[in-house]
Amino acid sequence: MDNYKGIENIYLHDGELREICINYFKKEVNLILVTAATRSIPSQNIKFLFEQVSDIHVPIKEPWGSGFYIHSLEVELVENQIKTNIILNSGDIVKCIATLLKIID
Repeated sequence: MDNYKGIENIYLHDGELREICINYFKKEVNLILVTAATRSIPSQNIKFLFEQVSDIHVPIKEPWGSGFYIHSLEVELVENQIKTNIILNSGDIVKCIATLLKIID
């Protein structure tokens, strides 16, 4: 499970979801995010690497309007699987279920 608990310590509100790369053969998903800058902390690129992925859901319906900013992040461990939901300001929810999660910054 690596450092999945560390994901909740990263301030992602108003950050940007830049890119989602799926490697179907390797069962990996890479999420490229950019944190929002504050007065004291500049923005930074962060990569979430999900391994042994069993499910990925990436809607682009935008029920609340166009957007790619992160509203909130939910992470939970269910039966040795890391369940991650990224809620965007568009109303879309990107969901990923994986066995391993690595945070690369």
